[in-house]
Amino acid sequence: MSDSFSNTANQAVVFSQALSLLVPFRDEYESAMEPNWDEAGALAIVPAVERLAARLIEDFGTVEHLIEVSPGQDGSLCFVWDDDQGNYIYLDVGPNETVHLYHDVRGGDEVGGRFHCWRSADFAATSGRVPLHWLAAS
Repeated sequence: MSDSFSNTANQAVVFSQALSLLVPFRDEYESAMEPNWDEAGALAIVPAVERLAARLIEDFGTVEHLIEVSPGQDGSLCFVWDDDQGNYIYLDVGPNETVHLYHDVRGGDEVGGRFHCWRSADFAATSGRVPLHWLAAS
């Protein structure tokens, strides 16, 4: 087996594992993968949005404390985490690799929530400043 084929196969396995994170929640947004799913002109969620969302959650978060997954009218996927201890995160992953994040996390000197907007490549570069770490806490 060639090295390039092996690398591609390994990437496919990693990708399918990441996408499988969303399988338990797919019923909540699957109907929105068709145009006009809300009968008011909503854009369809495209596979690239689903893949990016899965990759971001796999790389920077977890599905623990994930309480809501819903489609956005703009073709985005929206995620809400809440641990019932004052930590709240809203993640919106949209077309053209747009990522919006709102967080209100207890502790530290921060008062109130914060809102961020990135292209997905920039999200990876700044993720150390985003408090997703509590999502993995048990």
